[in-house]
Amino acid sequence: MWAWWHPGAGRWEIDFDRAGNLRVADVEAAIAADEIMAHYEDDIAVATDAGAAVRWARAMREPGAAVILDTETTDLDGYVVELAVIDAATGDTLLNTLVNPGEPISDGARWVHGITDEQVADAPPWADVLPKLLDVTAGPPSWPTTRPLTKALSCSTATATASTPPTSPTTAPGRAS
Repeated sequence: MWAWWHPGAGRWEIDFDRAGNLRVADVEAAIAADEIMAHYEDDIAVATDAGAAVRWARAMREPGAAVILDTETTDLDGYVVELAVIDAATGDTLLNTLVNPGEPISDGARWVHGITDEQVADAPPWADVLPKLLDVTAGPPSWPTTRPLTKALSCSTATATASTPPTSPTTAPGRAS
């Protein structure tokens, strides 16, 4: 359990990990039943949005709860040439691979990341990498930033190998946005 004074709201806020059978109603009842705390009941908020954010952040520290995803591309708005995913809590590498983008890497991008066309020539294409990415990011619905990025990346890179061009750059598979 933790408490803090919220100067903007002018009240105390109390929150707690939802372990065991303790419920918000139980905490509110304990405050109301306490001889001293009952006088301040209207000045104490239980289970606020700030507390939810703290609980969420604590949950993200658990292995498997969140990942960090990094990509390198052929250009600023180009196709993926390298993809790495690590567990945010443990630092374990879940996926680290070069990707054949199906197009040349620009001089500017090569200057930034140092990956050459020769290095990606024998790398798997995005179509082979995407299932691996989806596999290592499948799990609890606590990965909000990977889903949109995965969609954007898969759209632009998939389009690079498709016979029909995408309708818009933001829907193209594998293209960074």
